[in-house]
Amino acid sequence: MDQLNIKINGIEKTYNRNNLTLENIIKIEGMNTQGSALAVNYVFIPKQNHKTFLLKNKDEIEIVIPFQGG
Repeated sequence: MDQLNIKINGIEKTYNRNNLTLENIIKIEGMNTQGSALAVNYVFIPKQNHKTFLLKNKDEIEIVIPFQGG
């Protein structure tokens, strides 16, 4: 089984799984992504694609939560 090294908001993590999707990572990490946007390697991934978007070794996931301010 191959290992995947993935960065999530700048923190490197290692997973011992093949065919890891963005949705899998959300569940494994217990992330609350409601009201947030996810990007992989600086490209926004629509929520409807999380279930099928396969991650690769060295991918970088950023979770962006919009907020109001001025």
